[in-house]
Amino acid sequence: MTGGLGDGLPGAAEGEAGGYLFRMSPVEVAKLRELAGSRGRTDEDLSADFLKSQTVRWAESLAGVLPAPADVRVIVDPYSRQAFLASGRTVFSILSF
Repeated sequence: MTGGLGDGLPGAAEGEAGGYLFRMSPVEVAKLRELAGSRGRTDEDLSADFLKSQTVRWAESLAGVLPAPADVRVIVDPYSRQAFLASGRTVFSILSF
């Protein structure tokens, strides 16, 4: 797993697990500021910790529905505490965090 910048965009982040590359755009990373415990932390720290804590579980949930390797977009809803995992135009999984 990594917490690097996804797509080379400032503020984007990515993590890898199980052959899946999970990418968060800067807009999605910014949504992490709405989560409890985010106050005073940088977007880079928030996204790195978030991806580190979630990517293995996300990879396990995708294993039966999306063949690896695959790029997966992560869409965050901080209010319902759900992550939508999409590839192409299809949402393959919705998981609470």
